[in-house]
Amino acid sequence: MVTGIVGLPAPPLEHIQWIDENGDERSPLTLAELGQGFKILYFF
Repeated sequence: MVTGIVGLPAPPLEHIQWIDENGDERSPLTLAELGQGFKILYFF
């Protein structure tokens, strides 16, 4: 049996309030906009 998420695309980010580096609200960001490779998301 094989389990895990390796090799699968990341799910879309939904129902999130996005803010920019100045703390102002911005339009939603998609993982596709960030391009290929690993991403580190910081949220609280």
